[in-house]
Amino acid sequence: MMKVGFVGLGNMGYNMVKNLLKNGFEVYTYDVFQEAVDRTTQIGAKGTASLKELGEQADVVQVMVMNYDQVKSVVLAEDGLVSFMRPGSVLIVSSTVSPEQTREVAEAVAGKGIAYVDCPVSGGKTGAIEGTLIMMAACETAVFDRIHPMLLSMGSNTYHVSEMIGNGQVMKSINQVMIATGMAIVSEAVTMAVKSGLKPEQIYEVISKCTGCNDVFRDKLPLIMKRDFTPRGPVDIFIKDLSIALDIGKEVKSPMFVSALVKQIFTWSSACGYGQDDLGALICSYEDCAKVTVKGE
Repeated sequence: MMKVGFVGLGNMGYNMVKNLLKNGFEVYTYDVFQEAVDRTTQIGAKGTASLKELGEQADVVQVMVMNYDQVKSVVLAEDGLVSFMRPGSVLIVSSTVSPEQTREVAEAVAGKGIAYVDCPVSGGKTGAIEGTLIMMAACETAVFDRIHPMLLSMGSNTYHVSEMIGNGQVMKSINQVMIATGMAIVSEAVTMAVKSGLKPEQIYEVISKCTGCNDVFRDKLPLIMKRDFTPRGPVDIFIKDLSIALDIGKEVKSPMFVSALVKQIFTWSSACGYGQDDLGALICSYEDCAKVTVKGE
């Protein structure tokens, strides 16, 4: 059975490791926080003390860290994975970064004989727990075929989107733009409706059955009514993701009018103090302006 190394053991990474173990993979784990590593050893993973130890053991290494700076540190630093992974092994980067950034990492590891997979994911913590993540892999077909069973153990919705490194990030960018745009319009519309005298429960009951409804409305309005803004995907993360989308549009000369405006709305919400709250907290900025609260009875 393939030996898998996993770096980045937050809510997503921990549950992805759990599903790898359930499906019989031998998993080696590493994180800068020792307690995160210890948590995975309690469910059967083999904790490592360094990237060197992990890189030397694994046939495939998956990186699930927060941003490009962390990817560079984990992969390209002097004591990073590129120095220790064996030629012929596979590196999967599942962090959301720009296509240009993921290509930079791919080029660096290719020089060491390491195959690279650009594989962002969607589905959040729930998808990670249930093994239903959407995995968007861009890599050579032969490499995808090799790792496909491993990806399926974490993401029942696994796709080979392209052979071109960077297109995994483009696919993820589509999703992030549509989530952010959906949240912005839900915030505007629901705030207006509540200030006009409609009750949030009534809005949810009616609009959830209408053609204008979207998944953001279905998922976020119940949490907004409970005033639950526990960060699942913070406002500030979407500012980063929208910036990536705008850069892609600039690179390929494709207009992104709405995305540019939505990024400004998210930046405004962050400046209002909601940057570290969940995506649904975007509505709080609208509420502050309208002097109304969207709260369930």
